[in-house]
Amino acid sequence: MSIVLTIFYFIIVLTIIVFVHEFGHFYVAKKCGVKIIEFAIGMGQKLFSKKDKEGVEWKFCLLPIGGYVKMYGDDNATSFGGYSKNPSEDELKYAMVYKHPIKKIAIAFAGPFMNFLLACFLFFFVFVFQGKPVVEPVISQVIKNSYAEKSGVLQGDKVLSINGVKIKTFNDIGFYLQYSGNKTSQLEVLRNGKNITLLAEYNKNDVFGIKGDKVKYQKISILTALAESFVSVYNITTKTFQALWNLIIHQRGLKNIGGPIAIAKESAKAGNNGFWSFLYFIGLISVSLGAINLLPVPMLDGGHIFINLFEFFSRRRFGNLAYKIFVYIGITFIVVLMSLGFINDIFINR
Repeated sequence: MSIVLTIFYFIIVLTIIVFVHEFGHFYVAKKCGVKIIEFAIGMGQKLFSKKDKEGVEWKFCLLPIGGYVKMYGDDNATSFGGYSKNPSEDELKYAMVYKHPIKKIAIAFAGPFMNFLLACFLFFFVFVFQGKPVVEPVISQVIKNSYAEKSGVLQGDKVLSINGVKIKTFNDIGFYLQYSGNKTSQLEVLRNGKNITLLAEYNKNDVFGIKGDKVKYQKISILTALAESFVSVYNITTKTFQALWNLIIHQRGLKNIGGPIAIAKESAKAGNNGFWSFLYFIGLISVSLGAINLLPVPMLDGGHIFINLFEFFSRRRFGNLAYKIFVYIGITFIVVLMSLGFINDIFINR
């Protein structure tokens, strides 16, 4: 696939999920009486913009890797500005920082919520008109130096059972390996028309090291599709948090972090696989973005929620010095995470 088409799919995916995310902040902030200054899609140099009748500048920027809603009184686009010593009447009336903590929590949560809502809608749409996508238990890739490679798993193997339990989907593989704990598991695979038994050693807190991309669609009813769309969002969210937990606490899965290049490649792959696959992928990325933004890290929505929960329960303001320290910690975390993504893109996910 050409690089132009890859970039095109990448921009489409990020533009949709970023717009929906930021519109959540925008809409709830306006309802809470906050004045909006800018609504930006992308970062960096402004490409073009237009002001609406309320004075909000809607703009597209050069780098398609994010966006923001800048509110009245913010020192920067992250809305981490702290309190003024002598706030003006306009600041007290229109600035988000002086709103009640519950309102500020609602504004912060609105972005991730809209990502989850978008994903539910897209999943429901795909499930109703195409069917629920199920990844078959066929190995499309074995990660080098992984537990899977050491256990003798090869590309093209179809996993039939684990410890005697029949495997129906690709997700079943991870579930039953986790269920087995750290014990050696017995895998029965179909390889070149023959059934082969493998002994797999696996650490349940790590990644087994396989990928699967052979998808089939199962027809389901409308009511089942509605329920499954919410279940899918829940499952993807919990898996995202589990992966982040393993990364931060156990330092496992570092090689699985993808940067913009990896997302672009996956966007192009999904687009190339057809309309339904592309819609499902947008929903998947939307859930992941929503979940990651709920981390209690400055510059992310979870950081705002954390601070305002503190203010609500303690009944006192978060000091400006604490703001700065909190922000520096957040910047360090995000820079490290982004750097890992870029490194993996260049040296691992090529």
